[in-house]
Amino acid sequence: MGATAGIAGVIWIFAYTLYAPGDGSRVALVSPGMQWIFFLPLVWLVGPYLYQGLLQIWLVNTVNGALVAVLITAIRADGRWKKIRI
Repeated sequence: MGATAGIAGVIWIFAYTLYAPGDGSRVALVSPGMQWIFFLPLVWLVGPYLYQGLLQIWLVNTVNGALVAVLITAIRADGRWKKIRI
């Protein structure tokens, strides 16, 4: 858990700094979208279908967190959030 705390920190910090200026819609698409399109089907594949254990499911969770962190960081890096007018 300690090894993945940095990934979770990046997700939380960058996601909430994008929500504040009004660019939360893209973040809201990335995080739940990755959960439903990537994470849950892969957990089902690894867990019940392939009969793997909790360690493998945790590794899938770690990969999902890393992908979400990369996508949210890319959203923040592209700078479209700087041009949003409320």
